[in-house]
Amino acid sequence: MKNEFDKYYSVIDGIKFTSGKEALKILETGGVLVDLRDNMLKNGRNFRIKECIFLPFCNLEEKYSILPKDRFLIMADYVGLKSKLAVEFLKTKGYENLASLAGGILDWELDGMPMTKNENEELVGGCACQLRPRNPLMKNILFVCIHNSARSQMAEAFLNSMDLKNIRAESAGLEEGKLNPIVVDAMKEIGIDISENKSKSVQSFIDDGRHFDYVITVCDQASGERCPFFPGSAYKRLHWSFDDPSKLEGTFEEKLESIRKIRDEIGSRIYGFSKELKE
Repeated sequence: MKNEFDKYYSVIDGIKFTSGKEALKILETGGVLVDLRDNMLKNGRNFRIKECIFLPFCNLEEKYSILPKDRFLIMADYVGLKSKLAVEFLKTKGYENLASLAGGILDWELDGMPMTKNENEELVGGCACQLRPRNPLMKNILFVCIHNSARSQMAEAFLNSMDLKNIRAESAGLEEGKLNPIVVDAMKEIGIDISENKSKSVQSFIDDGRHFDYVITVCDQASGERCPFFPGSAYKRLHWSFDDPSKLEGTFEEKLESIRKIRDEIGSRIYGFSKELKE
């Protein structure tokens, strides 16, 4: 029986193969990509698509049951070798709607398909046995609050303003919001300009396949527990609770004074954290 995806793949020896452009059409209409690459061999390159399941090929036999049978699966690796083996294995387990991404992420990149690159995760070395991250000492920190409008923005700005070697901070919200203008004024008072910052969602970082060494929630405990986990990534998860500037009441001056106190509390916490990072 034909289905809506039949036109997007070819069949060779009973195995479905799809190109990057064809795979993208499947993924845009309900398909799910399964990234079979080992974390160490991602070389700083990740698929930038809406739904991606990270399942290294070495764990496939043990954990294949997490893959949905009611969705069309695109199996992908670095060059397309293990993805074919994965399709063959999954067919023996009753999976029917799946295809191997021909050429893997290598051809995906050559075809100009959506992806992200992180030069700090790129591998360098004279031969395969010497491969290592370009900058293994780089620590990536993500601060998270509810709307990425105040607390997480201040935390990111404080840490980056210290210009610490091999430490980079970013921020996001459980959902996107709008930058709090009073927070912008409060930060400008101490010489830090965040007026051009944009609100971002945690999900956007997950969708881009980003990896962090620390994910720090700076909202209340209940909201912090809503922060999703980053798949395929080992990181430390911390929680620091600060008052929510968006819930402040009173005049502009009263709100500004309260935000100054929150700003200084965050700055003090960041200073202590920066000392821990350097140890």
